[in-house]
Amino acid sequence: MQSILIAHGQCVSRIGFDVLIKELLGSSVNVVFVEDGKGIMALLEHKMPCMLIIDAHLPKSNVLTTVMAILRSHPVLRILMTSSSPDDVMATNFFKLGVLAFVYMGSTCDEFRSAILNVFKGKRHFSESQSEMLLHGMIENGNSNPFQRLSIRELEVCHLLLLGYGPMGVADALSINASTASTYKRRVFEKLGIKNILELNRLAGLFEVILSG
Repeated sequence: MQSILIAHGQCVSRIGFDVLIKELLGSSVNVVFVEDGKGIMALLEHKMPCMLIIDAHLPKSNVLTTVMAILRSHPVLRILMTSSSPDDVMATNFFKLGVLAFVYMGSTCDEFRSAILNVFKGKRHFSESQSEMLLHGMIENGNSNPFQRLSIRELEVCHLLLLGYGPMGVADALSINASTASTYKRRVFEKLGIKNILELNRLAGLFEVILSG
């Protein structure tokens, strides 16, 4: 039997997804729950679900790092990501990474039904606003938001910097050496046109960049 893994910190969200999945797919799938990134990685060591529903604000997790690790070791896993904020910057970068859907938690039930079915079938799902972005070439090449200029790795470093990590902390978190972490920090600052962490925080606030960690 195929299984769907739901990684959400909120009990109500887990219950809601369970109800929708049973409504859409009946008893053809088994639903499994975890509450944080460590739970995902532990489960994937001995079980391979066909689909993962993961929240962008998963407790005790750097979700960007977690998703990158998952897709490196399980590239065929179909991922649907949810977020409590309609963050186009985060959606753009997760689409580039290989996530099949990025759904705002304030979306309608029909939107969630469509997203779940599409991702379960291995198809991408875009909301109306995301489709407009795609039509205008923003998902692949957009530069209207400066954070869209960052690569996945640079965005990962950027998030850690915003969480208060210094170069050594970034190096430890990403298992890279300190000089490499400093190089990524310099690239982030150059691409964003800023000079220090204070300006980075101001820019992140201006463009409503979501932090997870």
